[in-house]
Amino acid sequence: MFFSRLYWGIERYPEAPYFVLGVYLILLGHSNAAFILSHTSLFLWICLAAGITVKALLKTPRPKAYYGGFYWTLYDVPSIHTMLSWGISAFVFGLNPVWGIALLPIGIFYLLSRLALGFHSVLGVAVGAALGCLVGWLVSPAWNFSFGFAAEFCLSALFFIVPFCVSFVRRRRMKRAQF
Repeated sequence: MFFSRLYWGIERYPEAPYFVLGVYLILLGHSNAAFILSHTSLFLWICLAAGITVKALLKTPRPKAYYGGFYWTLYDVPSIHTMLSWGISAFVFGLNPVWGIALLPIGIFYLLSRLALGFHSVLGVAVGAALGCLVGWLVSPAWNFSFGFAAEFCLSALFFIVPFCVSFVRRRRMKRAQF
Protein backbone atom coordinates (compact mmCIF):
# COMPACT_ATOMS: atom_id res chain seq x y z
CA MET A 1 0.00 0.00 0.00
CA PHE A 2 2.78 2.45 0.95
CA PHE A 3 4.80 1.72 -2.18
CA SER A 4 1.73 1.91 -4.39
CA ARG A 5 1.00 5.41 -3.10
CA LEU A 6 4.66 6.36 -3.40
CA TYR A 7 4.80 5.16 -7.01
CA TRP A 8 1.64 7.06 -7.98
CA GLY A 9 3.02 10.12 -6.18
CA ILE A 10 6.16 9.90 -8.28
CA GLU A 11 4.00 9.60 -11.40
CA ARG A 12 1.87 12.58 -10.50
CA TYR A 13 4.56 14.88 -9.04
CA PRO A 14 7.94 13.71 -10.41
CA GLU A 15 9.62 17.02 -9.60
CA ALA A 16 8.65 17.05 -5.89
CA PRO A 17 11.80 15.56 -4.27
CA TYR A 18 14.05 17.91 -6.20
CA PHE A 19 11.95 20.96 -5.34
CA VAL A 20 12.19 20.02 -1.68
CA LEU A 21 15.98 19.73 -1.96
CA GLY A 22 16.18 23.04 -3.86
CA VAL A 23 14.07 24.86 -1.29
CA TYR A 24 16.11 23.27 1.50
CA LEU A 25 19.30 24.51 -0.16
CA ILE A 26 17.91 28.04 -0.35
CA LEU A 27 16.47 28.05 3.17
CA LEU A 28 19.73 26.68 4.50
CA GLY A 29 21.28 29.87 3.19
CA HIS A 30 23.89 27.97 1.20
CA SER A 31 26.23 30.56 -0.31
CA ASN A 32 26.35 28.68 -3.61
CA ALA A 33 22.62 27.93 -3.94
CA ALA A 34 22.24 29.88 -7.22
CA PHE A 35 25.38 28.23 -8.62
CA ILE A 36 24.18 24.72 -7.72
CA LEU A 37 20.57 25.20 -8.89
CA SER A 38 21.58 26.91 -12.15
CA HIS A 39 23.98 24.14 -13.08
CA THR A 40 21.43 21.50 -12.13
CA SER A 41 18.84 23.25 -14.28
CA LEU A 42 21.23 23.23 -17.24
CA PHE A 43 21.92 19.53 -16.71
CA LEU A 44 18.18 18.74 -16.62
CA TRP A 45 17.63 20.49 -19.96
CA ILE A 46 20.53 18.65 -21.61
CA CYS A 47 19.42 15.30 -20.18
CA LEU A 48 15.79 15.85 -21.19
CA ALA A 49 16.82 16.78 -24.74
CA ALA A 50 18.98 13.65 -25.01
CA GLY A 51 16.19 11.41 -23.71
CA ILE A 52 13.53 12.86 -26.02
CA THR A 53 15.90 12.52 -28.98
CA VAL A 54 16.55 8.84 -28.22
CA LYS A 55 12.80 8.19 -27.77
CA ALA A 56 12.05 9.89 -31.11
CA LEU A 57 14.70 7.81 -32.86
CA LEU A 58 13.85 4.41 -31.34
CA LYS A 59 10.03 4.74 -31.07
CA THR A 60 9.75 1.55 -29.01
CA PRO A 61 6.19 0.81 -27.88
CA ARG A 62 5.38 0.92 -24.18
CA PRO A 63 4.31 -2.27 -22.40
CA LYS A 64 1.12 -0.45 -21.31
CA ALA A 65 -0.69 2.32 -23.16
CA TYR A 66 0.18 5.67 -21.63
CA TYR A 67 -0.20 9.24 -22.73
CA GLY A 68 1.57 11.82 -20.60
CA GLY A 69 0.45 14.81 -22.65
CA PHE A 70 3.43 14.99 -25.00
CA TYR A 71 4.22 12.93 -28.10
CA TRP A 72 7.42 11.45 -26.66
CA THR A 73 5.46 9.91 -23.78
CA LEU A 74 4.03 7.40 -26.23
CA TYR A 75 7.35 5.52 -26.32
CA ASP A 76 9.19 3.26 -23.89
CA VAL A 77 12.97 3.57 -24.30
CA PRO A 78 14.44 5.36 -22.43
CA SER A 79 12.37 6.11 -19.34
CA ILE A 80 12.76 9.88 -18.91
CA HIS A 81 11.80 9.69 -15.20
CA THR A 82 14.53 7.12 -14.62
CA MET A 83 17.02 8.91 -16.84
CA LEU A 84 16.66 12.23 -15.01
CA SER A 85 16.67 10.71 -11.52
CA TRP A 86 19.77 8.56 -12.11
CA GLY A 87 21.46 11.27 -14.15
CA ILE A 88 21.07 13.86 -11.42
CA SER A 89 22.89 11.51 -9.04
CA ALA A 90 25.81 11.17 -11.46
CA PHE A 91 25.83 14.91 -12.14
CA VAL A 92 25.78 15.91 -8.46
CA PHE A 93 28.45 13.27 -7.78
CA GLY A 94 30.81 15.48 -9.83
CA LEU A 95 30.36 18.30 -7.28
CA ASN A 96 29.94 16.29 -4.09
CA PRO A 97 30.24 12.47 -4.15
CA VAL A 98 28.41 12.10 -0.83
CA TRP A 99 25.35 14.01 -2.12
CA GLY A 100 25.51 12.12 -5.42
CA ILE A 101 25.31 8.79 -3.59
CA ALA A 102 22.64 10.17 -1.23
CA LEU A 103 20.41 10.89 -4.25
CA LEU A 104 20.57 7.28 -5.50
CA PRO A 105 17.56 6.07 -3.46
CA ILE A 106 15.37 8.59 -5.31
CA GLY A 107 16.61 7.11 -8.59
CA ILE A 108 15.88 3.59 -7.37
CA PHE A 109 12.32 4.54 -6.37
CA TYR A 110 11.74 6.21 -9.75
CA LEU A 111 13.01 3.13 -11.57
CA LEU A 112 10.86 0.79 -9.48
CA SER A 113 7.78 3.01 -9.86
CA ARG A 114 8.00 2.93 -13.67
CA LEU A 115 8.18 -0.87 -13.60
CA ALA A 116 5.51 -1.38 -10.91
CA LEU A 117 3.02 0.88 -12.69
CA GLY A 118 3.73 -0.94 -15.97
CA PHE A 119 4.64 2.25 -17.85
CA HIS A 120 8.09 0.98 -18.89
CA SER A 121 9.84 -2.27 -19.62
CA VAL A 122 13.01 -3.41 -17.88
CA LEU A 123 14.87 -2.35 -21.03
CA GLY A 124 13.29 1.12 -20.86
CA VAL A 125 14.37 1.78 -17.26
CA ALA A 126 17.79 0.15 -17.72
CA VAL A 127 18.57 2.30 -20.75
CA GLY A 128 17.16 5.33 -18.92
CA ALA A 129 19.40 4.76 -15.90
CA ALA A 130 22.50 4.09 -18.00
CA LEU A 131 21.91 7.01 -20.36
CA GLY A 132 21.14 9.33 -17.43
CA CYS A 133 24.37 8.37 -15.68
CA LEU A 134 26.31 8.85 -18.91
CA VAL A 135 24.84 12.31 -19.54
CA GLY A 136 25.37 13.25 -15.88
CA TRP A 137 28.99 12.18 -16.04
CA LEU A 138 29.60 13.96 -19.37
CA VAL A 139 27.97 17.20 -18.20
CA SER A 140 29.52 17.20 -14.69
CA PRO A 141 32.61 19.20 -15.79
CA ALA A 142 30.19 22.17 -16.05
CA TRP A 143 30.70 22.49 -12.27
CA ASN A 144 34.05 24.10 -13.15
CA PHE A 145 32.40 27.09 -14.86
CA SER A 146 30.52 30.08 -13.52
CA PHE A 147 27.83 31.68 -15.66
CA GLY A 148 27.78 34.94 -13.69
CA PHE A 149 25.15 36.04 -11.20
CA ALA A 150 22.44 37.12 -13.69
CA ALA A 151 22.56 33.87 -15.70
CA GLU A 152 22.74 31.76 -12.55
CA PHE A 153 19.77 33.59 -11.06
CA CYS A 154 17.68 33.05 -14.23
CA LEU A 155 18.64 29.38 -14.56
CA SER A 156 17.90 28.87 -10.85
CA ALA A 157 14.44 30.37 -11.31
CA LEU A 158 13.87 28.05 -14.29
CA PHE A 159 14.76 25.10 -12.03
CA PHE A 160 11.48 25.80 -10.20
CA ILE A 161 9.28 27.45 -12.85
CA VAL A 162 9.62 25.14 -15.87
CA PRO A 163 8.73 21.84 -14.16
CA PHE A 164 5.60 23.42 -12.66
CA CYS A 165 4.55 24.67 -16.10
CA VAL A 166 5.28 21.32 -17.76
CA SER A 167 3.35 19.46 -15.05
CA PHE A 168 0.41 21.82 -15.42
CA VAL A 169 0.27 21.38 -19.21
CA ARG A 170 0.75 17.61 -18.89
CA ARG A 171 -2.11 17.25 -16.43
CA ARG A 172 -4.42 19.35 -18.59
CA ARG A 173 -3.60 17.34 -21.72
CA MET A 174 -4.03 14.04 -19.90
CA LYS A 175 -7.37 15.19 -18.53
CA ARG A 176 -8.55 16.16 -22.04
CA ALA A 177 -7.33 12.84 -23.47
CA GLN A 178 -9.56 10.96 -21.01
CA PHE A 179 -12.73 12.39 -22.56
